[in-house]
Amino acid sequence: MTNLTKLKKGLMGTAALGLLSVGTAFAQTAAETPVENTFTLNYEVNGAEQPEITNGDTPTTFLVDRVIDLTVESIGGDTTVVSGQERATTTFTLTNDGNGTQAYDLSVVNVVAGDDFEPTTPTAPPVITYTVDGGDGTVFTYDPADNTTFPVLDSDDSITITVAQDIPAGQDDGDEGQIILVADTLDSTAFTPETADDGVNDLLASENVLIDGTSTAEENAGEGDDSAVGTYVVAEANVSGAKTVSIFSEDGSGCATIPGTAPTGVQYSIPGACVEYRITVANNDTRAATAIAVSDTLPEELEFVSAALETGGDFTGGTLSTPTIVAPATSLDCSGGACVVTFTGASLPADDGVTPDNGNSPEGVIIIRALLK
Repeated sequence: MTNLTKLKKGLMGTAALGLLSVGTAFAQTAAETPVENTFTLNYEVNGAEQPEITNGDTPTTFLVDRVIDLTVESIGGDTTVVSGQERATTTFTLTNDGNGTQAYDLSVVNVVAGDDFEPTTPTAPPVITYTVDGGDGTVFTYDPADNTTFPVLDSDDSITITVAQDIPAGQDDGDEGQIILVADTLDSTAFTPETADDGVNDLLASENVLIDGTSTAEENAGEGDDSAVGTYVVAEANVSGAKTVSIFSEDGSGCATIPGTAPTGVQYSIPGACVEYRITVANNDTRAATAIAVSDTLPEELEFVSAALETGGDFTGGTLSTPTIVAPATSLDCSGGACVVTFTGASLPADDGVTPDNGNSPEGVIIIRALLK
C-alpha cells in the first residue's frame, strides 16, 4: 500500500503530536481517543469531615467520533493548451479535514455540461499522479484497480494531484473544456467507502460523522466525497517563421564561410553570385515551442555551398542536416531537388509575455548559402 501515513511518519508525526500538545486551535482530537474524567466530592456533617466520594475507579468515558471531511481544490488557475495537445495537465489538492487516517478513491469526470469541448482520457497511463505535500518529491501513480496506490492521509495532511488529459483537435482560440476531479473517502485499511453510522450516539464507540459539503453536481453533502473543476483554455500558438534572401557577394567570394564578411558596395544577382537565405523562427508565445522542424529545398537554379545556425540565437537542441558535397567539389548542383536543408528537434523558450511585444522574443536563425548558376 502506498501509505502516506508511513511515508510521513518521520516528517509529520512528531509535528502533529506537538500541535496537539500545545493546544493549537486548528488541531483536532484524533478519532477513537478515549476521553476520561473524574470528580471528587468532599463534605462535612456536624463539622466532621466525611470520606471523599470519587469516581476515580470508574471514570466517565467516551470515545471521540470519526469526522469524515475533505477538501478538493483546483490550483494554479486555468491550464492553457493548444488544439490537439496530448497529455495536458491540470492540478488539484486533496486535504483530509477529518480527525482520522483515511484513504481516497480518485476519479475524473470528462463530460461537464456547458463547456465548449470535452477533454479525453489518454490512451496510455498514467492519468492521475500525486505527490505528498512536504514529502521528498516522489511521484506516485494512481490506479483505481490497485488499492495499493490509493493515497492514505493523516488528519490535516494533503497531496497535490496531477491529471493528464488529451485536447481534441479542431478547437478554436478561447474554447474551454472542463474536467471534474472527485475524491471519495475510504476506510484506510479495508478501502471500502466510509458511511455514516446508525444515527444513535454510542459514547463507547467511535462512530462516523460525515460533515462534508458539496462542491459540484458530481457529489452530495454528507457522503464523504468532494470535487473540484479544472479548466483547459485553448490559446492559439504564437510562433512565426519568415525567410529572406539577399546577395552576399556577386562574385561568389566568401560563400562557404558563415557569417564571414560581405564585400562592400552593391552586390547584384548575376550568375556566379553567392545567394544568402535567412530563415527566422520566433516564439512570441508565453509557452515554449518544442519539436521545431524546418525543411528547405533549394531551387534548381542554385548550387548548395553551406548552412549554419546564426551565432547567439535562442535555439536549444536540434540537428542541422545539409546536402553532402563530394570533394574536390565545393558546391552541389540542386537540380532534381538534390539540395535539402533540414533542422529538426529544436526548441525555443517562452516569451516574457510583455504586451505589446518588446521586440525581444526568443528567436533562432538558419543561414543557407548557395551559388547562382
